[in-house]
Amino acid sequence: MKCSVFSAARHVKESYLRYLKTAYSFADTELQKKFEHLLHDAATVTKGPYITLAREHRDGMSLAEMVRKDILHPDLLKLDWRFDTNEPLYLHQERAIVTAAERRPYLVTTGTGSGKTECFLIPILDWCVKHRGPGLKAVIIYPMNALANDQKARLDELQIKERLGLTSEIYTSQLEESLRKQARETPPDIMITNYKQMEFLLVRKLDRGMFGTGVRFLVLDEIHSYRGAQATEIACLIRRLKAHTGLRQGEILCVGTSATAAAGAEGIERLSRFASTLFGEAVREDDCIGSEYKPADDDGAPEFVPPVADVSESELQELDKDDDETVFRTVEKLTGQRLSRGVESPGEIIRRALSGNAVVRRLE
Repeated sequence: MKCSVFSAARHVKESYLRYLKTAYSFADTELQKKFEHLLHDAATVTKGPYITLAREHRDGMSLAEMVRKDILHPDLLKLDWRFDTNEPLYLHQERAIVTAAERRPYLVTTGTGSGKTECFLIPILDWCVKHRGPGLKAVIIYPMNALANDQKARLDELQIKERLGLTSEIYTSQLEESLRKQARETPPDIMITNYKQMEFLLVRKLDRGMFGTGVRFLVLDEIHSYRGAQATEIACLIRRLKAHTGLRQGEILCVGTSATAAAGAEGIERLSRFASTLFGEAVREDDCIGSEYKPADDDGAPEFVPPVADVSESELQELDKDDDETVFRTVEKLTGQRLSRGVESPGEIIRRALSGNAVVRRLE
């Protein structure tokens, strides 16, 4: 089976239909026929596949530029980032970093893969570098241990200990007692945990001594996962942390992230109220930071309406994306344009064929 969106979706659907027919078999033949007919109705079992177009986020300042402007400490440039520190960050990342520098609580509500982690990790590392010394400085709370493990791996990948002398530790039920004992004696700069473990740490006399006045960041990742009674528990946990550290309102910077938070003016207003109640801090609507996209390119090509595409389902399912000539012929059918093969890359040839296409412009 050639791998494509269409063939993969068909494979999943057919496998699921086989399972349903096997698991639910009726002795009555008429009932069985009706059941199978209903299963094969396109909208009964599955919908789609749906394809989303990834839009480009607007650019902000680069990490190096923020260092030059004294927003961030120069030592951050020593870390092994996954990106070029001279290349622009996304604008929402810049906004988050600047908001953190101004010590205002904020939420980051951008989509999956938009670099939400950098929106709180860069400010945390900046604070730790600027306030070097013993003691816990930041707590990052994840709803699942798998996410906590990923964050610990990310910090290790940056080499914060080797290059900056900073430490991090993950606190879950799997933490070895020897490491727990060591952390009690010498707390890490950054603690990664889940909210249940955080409850235990604040209750246990041996552990709660780690939380002192040096704790200045509290991050709740996937903030949308906290609702109802669980949200109440988290709100109480945050207030218990503040009470235990003796820090006043505004001294612990609270940050939340979510890829599935509400959108629109009304949604942002509700989100702001929710976060303010949860954190016990006033979260401004302006500090609910969402995605900002670059405008669609206008290449000046005259607009045309393509003909109704004469492409069969089997052609799309069996399309070999690695065969340029097959892809070109399919594009010609979809656009009604004759492609001129040349020295340009296949992507550029196809891009030119789509320039001015009214359907493509509406999709953008």
